[in-house]
This record gives sequence, C-alpha cells and structure tokens, in this order.
Amino acid sequence: MKNLILKDIIIAKKSFWIGMIINAIFFMSWGYYGKLSIFINTICIIIFIFMYVEGSNVYDDLYKSYMIIASLPIKRSDIVKTKYIQVPIYLVIGEVEMIMIYFIMKYFKIYEYNPLCINFKIILINIVGILIYYAVYYPIYFKVGSRYTKNINSSIFMIVVLLPTIILKTLKKHPNVDIVKSLRLLTNYKGILIVLLGAILMFIVSFKTSQRIYIKRDLQ
Repeated sequence: MKNLILKDIIIAKKSFWIGMIINAIFFMSWGYYGKLSIFINTICIIIFIFMYVEGSNVYDDLYKSYMIIASLPIKRSDIVKTKYIQVPIYLVIGEVEMIMIYFIMKYFKIYEYNPLCINFKIILINIVGILIYYAVYYPIYFKVGSRYTKNINSSIFMIVVLLPTIILKTLKKHPNVDIVKSLRLLTNYKGILIVLLGAILMFIVSFKTSQRIYIKRDLQ
C-alpha cells in the first residue's frame, strides 16, 4: 500500500510547480484587496488538491494502470484506502506550499500578506470543505471512473477560479458589507469543530462505501 501511495505522489508532484505559480498569482491578485485576503488560503488549497488528486486519477484511467494494479496481489480495499489517505497528505502539503509562497513573497517584498489568511480557524475550514467534497466525489469515482468525474471537477475548478470576480462584483454593489466581520460571526471554533466531526464521520462512511463499490466493480 505504501508503494501505491508513493506512486500517486510521484505522479502528482509533476503539478507542484504549476500549482505554486497559479497560487502565487492568486496571492498577488487577491491580497491587495484587503476584504478578499481571508479567502486566499482556502482557494489556493482547493486548487492545489484538485490538481494533485485529479492528475493522479486521470493518469490511472488514461493508462489503465488500475487494471494492472488490480491484477497484482493487492486487495482492492487497499487501493481505495490509498486514495483516501492521499487527501489528508495533500492537505498538509498544500498548507506547507502556502507558507512557502508567503515567505518567498515576504522575503522579496513582493506582497504584504494578511496574517488573517494563516490561522487555525481557516485551516479547519479548509479541512472540512475538502473532506466533505471528497466524501461525495470518491464513491462516484470508484463507480464510474475519472472519465465522468473529471467533468464535475473541471466545472468546480472553473467556479473557484471565477470566484474572485464574483465576490468583487458583489462588494462593488454592496460596499458596506464587511466580509471578514460576517465570517467571524458565522464561524466560531465550537461550530467548526462540530462540523469537522461530522465531516470526518462522512469521510469514513464514504470510505467504506467506496470499498464496497470498488470490490464489486467490473474493471473491463
């Protein structure tokens, strides 16, 4: 199972520098608009994980490596497990990437980063969002493969990319809206932790469901 995880990480790491460039652009584009800086970390993490997970899954479908792996003495349940283990691994790597970008830009004085973007509450929100998304995504992926799920991911990715424009237009229409203050009122640690526990439970149920689906799936 360790080799399967390593295989996916090696495939996904090809997107690392592309992700760094895209996320650096988001940092510079969003950061100068103070009210939007709170969203930088979350948006960049979403982009980073989408690129890594989808890149690995598309590679498996493109070269039908899942059929080769299934023919080896490896349990299908372990194949599913590796995909789910990837998600928290990429979350950690993604947060590290954000910190790297922050210090690089700070060192070269490219951008004064709002410290609000790196705090424990935002990290918890990132975890909740990613866990819920992939709890829904992976059962579908193991049922039909990435040929169908990549369209869903592409659509969501485009929405994420266009989100800054949507928020800016909304703020121009309603200049008195304080996004940061509103988010602080809507999100508190107790509420986030309760939702996080629910997201973890949902992720575990999804994992068990995906195992049952993939064990019964015809890979031909």
